[in-house]
Amino acid sequence: IRGAGTISASTSPLIVVDGNIGGTYNPADIESVSILKDVAATGLYGSRAANGVNIINTKTGKAGKTKIDFNNAFGFGNATTGNFRLMDSQELYDYQSSFYPRDPKVLDNNTNWWDLAFGTATVNNHNLSISGGSEKVQYFTSGVYYREAGTLKGTGHTGYNFRNNLNAQINERLKASIYVNGTFNKNDVEHSNTMYDAYINLPFDPAYDSAGSPIDGRFYPGWTGREKENFLHSLQYNYNKNDNWSVSGDLNLDYLLSRKITLSSYNRTQLSNGKSGRYYDRRTKQGGANIGELYNGANNSTRFLTSNRIRYAEEFGLHNLVLLGVAEVETIASEWSEASGKGLPAGRDVM
Repeated sequence: IRGAGTISASTSPLIVVDGNIGGTYNPADIESVSILKDVAATGLYGSRAANGVNIINTKTGKAGKTKIDFNNAFGFGNATTGNFRLMDSQELYDYQSSFYPRDPKVLDNNTNWWDLAFGTATVNNHNLSISGGSEKVQYFTSGVYYREAGTLKGTGHTGYNFRNNLNAQINERLKASIYVNGTFNKNDVEHSNTMYDAYINLPFDPAYDSAGSPIDGRFYPGWTGREKENFLHSLQYNYNKNDNWSVSGDLNLDYLLSRKITLSSYNRTQLSNGKSGRYYDRRTKQGGANIGELYNGANNSTRFLTSNRIRYAEEFGLHNLVLLGVAEVETIASEWSEASGKGLPAGRDVM
């Protein structure tokens, strides 16, 4: 919405989901998105809205017959280097030979490290939703499963999302909304210098031995690459992964005090928890210096927000006047810890 306003502050807009600041959502559950900026944003949200506000409303049920929707998306992805291409063995040999004599034996191998590091990714997304209700009570329930295998070997993401929106007209004056959203994510992150080696390793060096097993570049005689590292060897033993989940619950109340005055109380509780693990086996270059390394981390947080509002609306012929008063309280408590170990037996990790 805006460019950089200060040297250190974020340029991200403020996200408001279903009337409350923050929150999580599945893109398939979005009903509408509104953009606020300038006075319209800062008048309600203060300095937090300096970069604008994205107001996101998720879907709600409609009175009538139960509606069931299911959709699936499946696709492929490939990494690209654009017009950039790495030399093969013959090209690199000819180029280096113009500077100094090269042993022709290096041409015995022609390893395409980039092709070994990257592959075709698959993306699979399932989305199921059920909605309906009566004139007084409407519901919307959805569930999502998402799985992506990364183009970079050893990376990937699995995600689950659940949402239940319930709206009820208690009486002529009082309307209540209960929204529950939960997410769970599993991530496999690059952990063996795979991308770095894909560009730095030389095509003269073999990736596999005669038995088809990945070679450890540190102990291979005549390895020509500077790093003496074969990421395929490290990928067998190392990992870098993290799991996290988050659950939020909203209770929104709107009470019509009179034809012109509305009292509202919007409340959210959000719980989140995550853990991470990085393991470098002693048999790999990354873990060799400290004879095996392990790092386990954990974090959790609790967030509570209550926003209480009074709204006065008046019409004067072709003109409208709206006055809004807001009192808001937000508390956040979080904890984070990490434990590490070194000198571990091969293959002995804890996650």
